[in-house]
Amino acid sequence: MLTQGQSRNARPSLLTRKCDHQQGATSVPNPSTFAMIRDHAGRAVLHAANRLRLTDRVREDDTDPCSVDAHSQQALWLRELYTGMVGFIGGGGAGLFYVFRTWDSGSNRVSLALLGFFSIVQALVVWFGRGHFVTPTQRRRFSIVWNVSTYALIATASALDGGIGSPLALIWVLPTLYLLMGFSRAAVLFCGSFAIALYLVVAWLTPGGLHSAAFAMQVVVLVVAVFMVFLGAVAREERQEVLEAVQRQLSVLATTDGLTGCLNQQAFTHLTATEVTRAVRYQHDISMLALDVDHFKSINDEHGHLIGDEVLRQLGAALRANVRGTDIVARVGGDELLVLCPETGLNAATEMAERLRSSARQLQVPARVTLSVGICTLRPNTPDPQPLREYADRALYEAKQQGRDRYVVFTPPDPLAVA
Repeated sequence: MLTQGQSRNARPSLLTRKCDHQQGATSVPNPSTFAMIRDHAGRAVLHAANRLRLTDRVREDDTDPCSVDAHSQQALWLRELYTGMVGFIGGGGAGLFYVFRTWDSGSNRVSLALLGFFSIVQALVVWFGRGHFVTPTQRRRFSIVWNVSTYALIATASALDGGIGSPLALIWVLPTLYLLMGFSRAAVLFCGSFAIALYLVVAWLTPGGLHSAAFAMQVVVLVVAVFMVFLGAVAREERQEVLEAVQRQLSVLATTDGLTGCLNQQAFTHLTATEVTRAVRYQHDISMLALDVDHFKSINDEHGHLIGDEVLRQLGAALRANVRGTDIVARVGGDELLVLCPETGLNAATEMAERLRSSARQLQVPARVTLSVGICTLRPNTPDPQPLREYADRALYEAKQQGRDRYVVFTPPDPLAVA
């Protein structure tokens, strides 16, 4: 009879089964026990796999191109490291299998077994230190050292088992294949030359030597394999150079206004947030100039939109030519531009405003071009860039109200934020 609250299909708890066993129950374990263990083991494996994928995957909420590229590079190197570990453990396991199967018929079996166990232990060390080995400063150096040490390990094992004629020499192909995994042409040339040199040394140490035809064939195959990997590395690097050039071009197209050559609003907003954060951290002044072409609609109406576009094109070039290398110029509207000046006080900002207004009057266009400029200089207390932009826009509006062709400095209401 079922007690209250117990369903007909309820599985007995682990505590109940334990008590039954202690009371001398000799029945076969309940199948539900095995199902429970299987479910727990499956969840543990899935959890570990998910954690592994999370370390390799780029975060979906990360929109910074540099950060996305860094995550992608790290994920690529992690996968290449995992591939190398598969080859390392597979080669070590195959070597151990061969050693134990020929334990009574070969020599130096204890030393060979120790080398096999050492290779597996080394792979485990690489696994636990994978986060350090794939950092930008370590990954290329580590890959070369790991590949060279693998060749040395295989050469030692082959020499202990009789030389090049040993089946262990077949493992030579694994680190050669691993050279395909992102090695540069210089690294492939170095590691491949090292492999060929070690192969010749082991062949020279082989008791009795090898048949000349067999030896020549093996050396030619190894040299051709290294040469093929080298050609693949050259093709991969050339392709990478093309991709990087395309990426740079796309980056320019994505962050630059096509007409003026200045930054667009999205790129300017990102850089402004970065610079304001720096100003807060180091307690520096930061200035923003909001510029607007006076009567730009009249220029379009009287001279045509082609002349209006030429005005903006020349104005963008003039602004970029008259600011410092650390200043940031952006077009954020039809005829509105912004200039961000890091580590710039009020006096330097007003001097720049006059210089930019003067450059606008010297444009080689069939129209008189003047600028209204709003200036805001802050020493911000918070990393919020919104007040800087808002105060510069207010100053620009005041300059227009006062008759245009001038600059106006906005004084923030918070005296603690004034430079």
